[in-house]
Order: sequence, then structure tokens, then C-alpha cells
Amino acid sequence: MPHSTPTLALALVLAALAPAAAPAAPAAAAADTEREIARLEQDCNDAYGRNDLERYFAFYADNAVLIFYNERTTMPAYRKMWSESIHAGNGVAAWRLTDLVVRVGPAGDVAVASYHVDAANHYADGHDTHEQGYETDVWVRRHGRWRIEHVQYSLALPPPS
Repeated sequence: MPHSTPTLALALVLAALAPAAAPAAPAAAAADTEREIARLEQDCNDAYGRNDLERYFAFYADNAVLIFYNERTTMPAYRKMWSESIHAGNGVAAWRLTDLVVRVGPAGDVAVASYHVDAANHYADGHDTHEQGYETDVWVRRHGRWRIEHVQYSLALPPPS
């Protein structure tokens, strides 16, 4: 069937624009994932700040690699240590994250979130501490569910003089 000139012209314009439009879908998906990870980070950090152990630990993969204060630990060891600390009357008095940056991997199933933390802790013996730090979390989506598989938390220290 012969094509009319306007139909052929429209087909050529659409064909020329298709490569330019193609990256929009992955970019939109990455932006959606960034927003989803930002929400998950806020939810996870809110649970931590409320000392809600069940909700907080639900964000982690069972085999997560965790580095806190330059010490590596396992998920079972961290869960035991933190649960015992909270049950002993210690806990987070305030926890606020700022300067959140999220980057999504090309396949869309890995995301890295990095942010600044302003924290206050209260201890059963009556003393309080305040610290500032940086945390980086690696989120991986498996079976349709995002979980933290790696954490690195370190204190924000002034640069050496």
C-alpha cells in the first residue's frame, strides 16, 4: 500500500526522535528508584530513632555486611548487641539524617544512599552523647524487595591539621 507524503514524513520524524526518547524511560525509572530508596532510608532511620528494633532490622538483609566505627560485624552479632543495649535501657534520643544522596546502578536493582547523621544517645547510667557521622547504605532489590546489604558508618571528624 503506498504511503502519503504526510504519513511518510510523520513516520520519519518519529523514527528520528525515537533514539532521543529512549533514554527517558531508564532515567525515569532511576528517578523513581531514587525516590523509593530515599523513602526507605527515611523509614529505616525513623525506626532506628524510635528504637523500634523489629521495624529497624526488617530493612536489613540477613547476610548484610556492617561496618560501624571502623569495626566490621555480622547481622546476627549486630542484632544481638543492639537489642541487648536497647533492652538494658540505652537508646537513641534523637537521630536526624540530612544531605541524602542516592545513586542507582544501571540495572536498577542496586542503589547506594549516602547521608550525614546528627545523633544523640541516652544511656541507662544517665549520661548522654552527641555525635555527627556519615553513613553509606547499599540497597539491593531481590525478589522485588529492597534490603540493605552493606552499611558503613563513621564519625565525621575534622580533617587533620
